Amino acid sequence: MKVEHLCKRFGEHTVLDDLTLEVPNGEITCLMGASGYGKTTLMNILLGLVEPDSGTIIDLPERVGVCFQTDRLCEQLSAVENVRFVTGNSVPRETIMEHLSRLGLAESMLQPVSELSGGMRRRVCLARAVLCGAEAIFLDEPFKGLDEQTRLVAMDYLKDLSSGKTVLLITHEAAEAEYLGKNILHL
Repeated sequence: MKVEHLCKRFGEHTVLDDLTLEVPNGEITCLMGASGYGKTTLMNILLGLVEPDSGTIIDLPERVGVCFQTDRLCEQLSAVENVRFVTGNSVPRETIMEHLSRLGLAESMLQPVSELSGGMRRRVCLARAVLCGAEAIFLDEPFKGLDEQTRLVAMDYLKDLSSGKTVLLITHEAAEAEYLGKNILHL
């Protein structure tokens, strides 16, 4: 996937100015930069949620699993039901439960997500993005709110289950980027 000469302004504020970068297929790429440098805006442009002012995107994956910066979960549904909402019947319920258990949610996967902590909710979002059957996964700060041990479990889960998929991960944490991949892009 390539981005060439991408520009985006919001009123008088230029967020992306002539951005050119390449995200290798089948690997994890970590996108880093200070707050306000356009990382989330870039992801939203790649997803078709925001229109760029100019520039070209080449070889964008057709189907993308997403973990947004905000959880975007159905509050009344359980963790299992939230994952099922994006997978339909293509993934057996037992498989969803295995993934959620691996992420440390065995005891709470049947509760409404409105009752889960912020870190638990992030792990539901991660499982949903991984299990949706997409060829690429875009993640915007998927590990925020996780303690160190849970963060390692979640990062190992992503590494193990995204093999062969194109992953674009937005993070502020250099340790996460170094742990997850050799491809680190700075905005």
